[in-house]
Amino acid sequence: MTHDRPAVTVGAVTGGFAVPDPHDPDTMTYWWCDVGVMTPYPFGTRWAPLPPRFGAASRDERRELRNDWYSEVYWPWKVQVADTILADLASARARFAAAYPTVTLVKPPTVARRSAAERAAADRRAEALWAAVHAGSGQSVRAVARELDCSWATARSRVTAGSVAWAADPAAARQLLIDRYTPVAGRVDVPQLIDRLLAGAGLMPVGGDMA
Repeated sequence: MTHDRPAVTVGAVTGGFAVPDPHDPDTMTYWWCDVGVMTPYPFGTRWAPLPPRFGAASRDERRELRNDWYSEVYWPWKVQVADTILADLASARARFAAAYPTVTLVKPPTVARRSAAERAAADRRAEALWAAVHAGSGQSVRAVARELDCSWATARSRVTAGSVAWAADPAAARQLLIDRYTPVAGRVDVPQLIDRLLAGAGLMPVGGDMA
């Protein structure tokens, strides 16, 4: 069993935010968000809970127990942090600014690499969803490959991955597309555009309620 790695982002916002630790409300956690990608601040800090060692278990059992712990503890914790930030962006931003009026954005090399990898992973997920939507609208895999400037096999893989992601969590998939394309869309109404594309692919009605 492998643990799920959900796309935990804070919309598409950039800036510093502070919210209480979901497991310890007396402890404030601080985050720098780069187009929604969350990095603990100061860079190199860990606010998330640490996994148990599971020392008495065998290697395979430890792997299983660790995967279960990430699915049941770590990822729900991080989702709750992101949801708390989104629930009151202004207050979270103000708390961060009060603690860190001057922000140092030079990251340690390992943190910078991890943040870049997380952004790249989010881009790949959004690209896969885009491919699935266009394939669902009737475009051939070859046409999708031309749009993505990739091979037929890669395009087919993206379409499959996007279809799986949509089936697993349509609301999160829709929001990921909105978050990914809003920063580059100018004055376009991105949610409306995304909903029209989804409707064309038969995935939801135009203006459909995702609740």
